[in-house]
Amino acid sequence: NFLHHVHSTGDYFLCADSAGFDKLAGHTTLPSPSSVGLSELSGRIWDDLEPDFDGALSRGWVYPIGGTRSVPEKIWEIELEAADRYARQDKLFIAQSFYHNDKELEFVVASYLLVAHRQGRFVLQPMPLVKGQRTDAGLSLKAAQQEIAAKSQYFNIQLGFADQERHLVPTQGGMVWRRAYERGVVYLNSNDSLTVTVTLGGAMLRTNGKRVKSVLLPPHTACILRYLATSL
Repeated sequence: NFLHHVHSTGDYFLCADSAGFDKLAGHTTLPSPSSVGLSELSGRIWDDLEPDFDGALSRGWVYPIGGTRSVPEKIWEIELEAADRYARQDKLFIAQSFYHNDKELEFVVASYLLVAHRQGRFVLQPMPLVKGQRTDAGLSLKAAQQEIAAKSQYFNIQLGFADQERHLVPTQGGMVWRRAYERGVVYLNSNDSLTVTVTLGGAMLRTNGKRVKSVLLPPHTACILRYLATSL
């Protein structure tokens, strides 16, 4: 009631720390146009409080601090749906993701690319976990700029516009998420236990510069691929 009253005045821009928003609200939440196709948010705090916020900060989005792997698939889906909803409504969504290495970073960026919208205010905040540095070093503008420059193949990858929404496709070993872009494709295995093999129609270029015709994706991994003709 307090949030609704404050927000109704129009005097404040409310951006919530979304810790715990994946939990059940304890009562039925009202359907809204932004709920269409986002089944995992129904009945959760995300769904209950979203109308009273202009934005959200998700700490540990997809990859939590101190974690050795991505969040479980169920939580991953909730977090992607939340980001997708805010992006579609032109609300601010800051995805603060921690990672230890390039494999984890590729999964984080691929998750972002699955639900990023051309006009949305969906922001990925990299939080690299480097030995000898503070776990919140990514909050430093200088550190963030250095990370983006050092990992340019991930943060500045030129894929063009998205041609479709994310969707599941069958592969050898199970289903994976796929989203096609103008100059490339994103594949992501969110499963907690299955390893799959994605067979491509032809050679494509990975972010590490290698040409591949198939990609092995263990649980909680992804690949971002570019077409060879547009990789120059």
